[in-house]
Amino acid sequence: MSDSGDSDYGDDGFTPSPRELIHTNPVLCKEILRAVTTAVPLDIRSSKIAGSSGSGVFVTKEIAEGREIYRSEPLMSAIDAGNESFCYYCLKDTKDEIRTGGTSAVGEPAKACLGCRVARFCSKGRQLRVRSLRKIAAGDELSICYVDPTIDVEMRREVLKHEHFFDCNCTRCKFEENEHKSLTKGPNNTSLSAFHAAQREMINLISSAVIAAKYPGLHKQFEDLDAVDTRLRTIMRRTFPISHWPNHIEPLPLARLSVSILYRDQDKLAPALRSVLRGKLMSRRRDGPEFVNEMLDVIRVLIVTGSLPPDAPTFENKAFPRLQDIRTVACGYLYETCREAGKAFGDDTEYVRGIGEVLKTMVNVRLGGLGKLATKEFEKEFDEAQGKLMQWATVPSAYGIVLSARTG
Repeated sequence: MSDSGDSDYGDDGFTPSPRELIHTNPVLCKEILRAVTTAVPLDIRSSKIAGSSGSGVFVTKEIAEGREIYRSEPLMSAIDAGNESFCYYCLKDTKDEIRTGGTSAVGEPAKACLGCRVARFCSKGRQLRVRSLRKIAAGDELSICYVDPTIDVEMRREVLKHEHFFDCNCTRCKFEENEHKSLTKGPNNTSLSAFHAAQREMINLISSAVIAAKYPGLHKQFEDLDAVDTRLRTIMRRTFPISHWPNHIEPLPLARLSVSILYRDQDKLAPALRSVLRGKLMSRRRDGPEFVNEMLDVIRVLIVTGSLPPDAPTFENKAFPRLQDIRTVACGYLYETCREAGKAFGDDTEYVRGIGEVLKTMVNVRLGGLGKLATKEFEKEFDEAQGKLMQWATVPSAYGIVLSARTG
């Protein structure tokens, strides 16, 4: 949380109006904290983040990893009137409106609104939940990612500067910045600007491939995914002619995951599986919401491939992983993803419950019950199967997923 009063707001001519810092108004702080449901006492005071002159939220007790810190319901929902994916507080009719006195112009909630029959999301009951992605010590300031953390540091900083009006120098940003600088040293003779230009070129290439898949004929030169993959490798070799582009440096993981989805949509499951394994397993992310979402991309490819009949053309290549190994790895990956999803999103969310239902169905069919997952027998079977898939996909064994909890 931050309400920084920094004066450097970029070159677009926009300067936010001066405002009172939140932590200097005790009444406002009290009202903010009163409106949220907290698992531990919270405190609002001056931020300790380097370079910040704003306010921060601090915890007064230690919080373990994967725990809810607080939740709140919105005072209002700012949803575009043209967004038909949402209904707005279960109004019976689109002509009704919410009254300012705190009551609505509708009857009991049991009377379904017209919007609920067609909308994907219902605004009623929506909550903001904040959870700990790591252990938080008493007195620590809470911090969040303002933008997608999978975006590379250079682009993250551009977005933060333009949209949130501050220069980010958090630990993660500084670490990635120093890593980029180290990549440009040595035998490659690559400048930092050339490296950043290559990153943008790779993103533009993948974006064009996605658009070409969605709108056939618009970008014919990007419809051939093998050619797109070749152009991707060309950019990397040009940037680092002697060494290799590190497998964990964005946008390579994102590019591989994206290409995998496009291959899957074309029913080209062998390159889809190889791309998704290389893209996910060799990335750094091993926890949090991003890990869960990306692992589900891996699992989708495994499930589709594992659903093929044994005599499918995909298995005519003797080097391709066996059907049994694919199904075993799918169960193991889904198990780990479900465990991490519970920590990242909360076990009581529909998202996590949905992942759990898929896991239960798969394991009941494949193993005969969830209890079989947490055994040394399944651990051995999983490790052997994953090793075969990784060897086929040319992923070093050190990048494998390790099963968490095991019994005897």
